[in-house]
Amino acid sequence: MESKTNNKSWKMLWRLTSEHRFKIFIALLLTAVAAICEMIPYWVIFQAINAILQSPIDPAARFYELSIWLAIALLLKTGLYAVAYALSHKAAYSILLDTRKTLVTHLAWAPLSWLQSRHSGQLKQSVLQDVENVENVIAHHTVEVFAALFGPLVVTSYLFWIDWRLALAALITAPLAIMTSALFMRNTGQQYDQFSAASAALESAMVEYIRNMPVVKIFRQDATNFQTMRQRLEDYYGVVRELTTKTIPGWSLFSSLLAASVFFILPLGTWLHANSYVSIQQVLMVIVLGSGMLKPLLKVSRFLMEINEVMAGLRRLEPVFKIETQQKTNKLNFKNPIKMEFDNTGFSYPNQTNNGTIKNFNLILKPGSFNVLLGPSGAGKSTIAQLSGGLLEPESGTIRLNNVSLQALSQQQRSTLIAIATQEVFLFQGSIKENLRLARPDATEQEIKRAVKAAQAETLISSLSNGYDTLITEQGVNLSGGERQRIAIARALLANTPILVLDEASAALDSITQQAFYQDVKTLYPDKTILMITHRAYGIESADQIVIMDKGNTKDIGKHSELLTRNSFYKRLWQQQSECESWSIGISNLQLKELVDG
Repeated sequence: MESKTNNKSWKMLWRLTSEHRFKIFIALLLTAVAAICEMIPYWVIFQAINAILQSPIDPAARFYELSIWLAIALLLKTGLYAVAYALSHKAAYSILLDTRKTLVTHLAWAPLSWLQSRHSGQLKQSVLQDVENVENVIAHHTVEVFAALFGPLVVTSYLFWIDWRLALAALITAPLAIMTSALFMRNTGQQYDQFSAASAALESAMVEYIRNMPVVKIFRQDATNFQTMRQRLEDYYGVVRELTTKTIPGWSLFSSLLAASVFFILPLGTWLHANSYVSIQQVLMVIVLGSGMLKPLLKVSRFLMEINEVMAGLRRLEPVFKIETQQKTNKLNFKNPIKMEFDNTGFSYPNQTNNGTIKNFNLILKPGSFNVLLGPSGAGKSTIAQLSGGLLEPESGTIRLNNVSLQALSQQQRSTLIAIATQEVFLFQGSIKENLRLARPDATEQEIKRAVKAAQAETLISSLSNGYDTLITEQGVNLSGGERQRIAIARALLANTPILVLDEASAALDSITQQAFYQDVKTLYPDKTILMITHRAYGIESADQIVIMDKGNTKDIGKHSELLTRNSFYKRLWQQQSECESWSIGISNLQLKELVDG
């Protein structure tokens, strides 16, 4: 099973290099010539020993000639390796660029439900770290590993030319070293998958920890009290310990065996020289070359260890590459008005029994209606919002737009019909206008101002020194929660979709601003169908229908006046809300007079 998955990963790596294989081939060819040039210094040493032994009185002239050859070999080797590395790096960075472009394109076409099921840390690791690992293989390992394999091959050929027995003595430890490495490295692919998964999980926890650092500081806590962070660290280092324990002994034994050939060369060379089979110069040459000829295989072994992580990364990239970038688009002509209907819709989250679970949910949103969804925490309100926007797919039943299943629509069709704004606001670095135009780049100034007015963000933007050109920092931290929500609502309105879903999108607004928002949306966008999910009853008196949810199902539907008379949950919520709105902090005039007189 492991070999089959590795084969898929190698095939994927081969596909990624398709446009740049010629550069890689030339780099390998130059590496081969450079490896041959590395043999010239040893040939120079051999000739120098001969010169000393044959002409011990004045070998200087021969030394000068050999020095020239040595300089030429070093310059040629350096130049060839420089060009080879330049080509491999150029190919690698081109592959990196092409791969990231492809990944981003596929992610742009990814279904929302698919994206929802992935952690941001995992996707970040795929686009950044996993692709970077591929670049490292192409840029460095192609040249280094090929040289580490081709160099010993050239040396072995030369040793066989000197004497086949000494050549075999130099190679005798190679099979033992390879078997040792294979023995200790077998079945490590799964562990590297676990290592990669643990790395991604740890990165997600770290991002969450850093983002919530203000909360941690407020409660004077540190990383040891952040349970998720602690667990992810323990999981990560547990995998590292297990992997290290398994591979380090094999690596140590492998390294020792590669350098152990001299123990076989020396006694054999002594015997062969004593019996006049080889000269002393040849024995010395074999000792010099043979004792170090297998050391480059350390780079090969290191590569084989690192390639497991690269293969694990490629396996993580595979689901992204499988996303279809040309999704089928049904020729559906939606004409206003558009009715949205939930028909026995069901959905449940893994490992959760009740919270957020939807069971046989039925609801009709009439065209141009203003609908409010209320209910206790865990009733399934946000699940309905995510199902409406296509962030989740129903497990049973259907959601229809004018009798067409929502699942039958392409992502592009759905985004032109339904916009969704949630309590979690995502703003990008750039100006306010750029963040607004993200919904519709061709929006006119008049359309932008109308959306801003409806979202109650008009006063906010006019108070800023640069107005619409005010720059928003990462995640909009230079704006308050309510300001960010107003920008996000305006962006959703600007999308100009016939249906707008607001999932606690006004939670950070005060009651007066929220009520003004309801009124302006109905006035400025009279034809828009709105599904508002909120925990506050204030300002929803004029809603066309108010839906009370509990335990994933509809408990009651009606207008404000109807629910006040028959629904105890709504009546209690309305009374509590009214009491809260009448609260004030201060002292009466009588108390003030008494304080002054006293």
